[in-house]
Amino acid sequence: MAKKKKKKNKRKFQSRSQEVLKKIYDKREEKSRSSGRSVLRPDSPIVEFIPEKHKDYELFLFPLGPEPKHGFHRDLSIHYSVGPAFDAYVCMQIYKRKPCFRCEDQAVGTQTWRDAGGKKKSPYPDNLKKMFPWDRAGYLLLDMTSEDSMEKGIQFWAAPKENVHAEIAKKMHSKKKGTFIDITDFEEGRIVSVEVGERKTDTGDFPTYSIDFEELEEEIPEEYQDQLSDFCDEAEEAGFNLTDGGLIDFFLYFPEYDEVKQSHLAGTDRKDVEPEEDEEETEESEFNEEDCREELGEMSKFKIKKHAKKEWGLDIDISGKDKEEVIDDVIEALEGGEARPDCFGNYGDYEACADDCDHDDKCSDATEESTE
Repeated sequence: MAKKKKKKNKRKFQSRSQEVLKKIYDKREEKSRSSGRSVLRPDSPIVEFIPEKHKDYELFLFPLGPEPKHGFHRDLSIHYSVGPAFDAYVCMQIYKRKPCFRCEDQAVGTQTWRDAGGKKKSPYPDNLKKMFPWDRAGYLLLDMTSEDSMEKGIQFWAAPKENVHAEIAKKMHSKKKGTFIDITDFEEGRIVSVEVGERKTDTGDFPTYSIDFEELEEEIPEEYQDQLSDFCDEAEEAGFNLTDGGLIDFFLYFPEYDEVKQSHLAGTDRKDVEPEEDEEETEESEFNEEDCREELGEMSKFKIKKHAKKEWGLDIDISGKDKEEVIDDVIEALEGGEARPDCFGNYGDYEACADDCDHDDKCSDATEESTE
């Protein structure tokens, strides 16, 4: 007598769909994002736009007010990766001329590093570099990449100042005509195409941005224009000046001093840290020239001089030099040498060239190259 086949019970758990498995595969190397607080106020009616690496976006940037005098961005300085929760805060010292604990702690750490023979014994510590506020351009935008992204409505983006905003500003200018394109015009503006790549360094992986403009084929739907208009009215009623970029401020969260302090120090006990351990860590940390050049590249040469003096105790001569030469001087000084003297590149013209100059080899090579 044949055995009856055992009847299968209905499965309580179904197999994963190909869509879910593909999503897991695609994000196999993606790092976890911070769950910390955003720079937007907790009750903000809009969300933050955070572009992902290796993705392309089609963005429309909104004006920050209805009148021709209103711009479309707000200069920002933001502290990122604050504390173990990786919080983000607007730097109150730069933005509002108020005390900022993170900036103060960096200043104390910098002085400790100098007193321990910083620059000569060790490069500027990475943990202090991370405390710098980042220069950002605040935008209000519509992500037109897909129907789903458009449904999110107006979003806020704290875009990199040098790698995004500067490139957008350059492309707005017509050198031939000497005029500028209003990319925020709802009928004749431009779509900002952003291709996000990735740059790998010794200190981490960083996004890269390729910027281009595309014609605006259709007028931006009225629902988004109405949404922006309502935000402008609400901001003005709350006392924000649209001419001064107040529409962006309307959405931002401005932290109290003690809040930043608590976040910054969370999970640490300064009494448990011995000075010797700090010095060993700074001696072992590796100076990253590429990151330093990127940081300084966002500043004018006058700001570089001031920044180098304040943060590293360097006296950099900028007279008669272009920005890249000034950055070279700073890099050489941070690598353990000293800033190049004004006579650099004229080897053999001075008595000190043969014996008493720390730059003789490099100066000799540079002089030879300039005469070829």
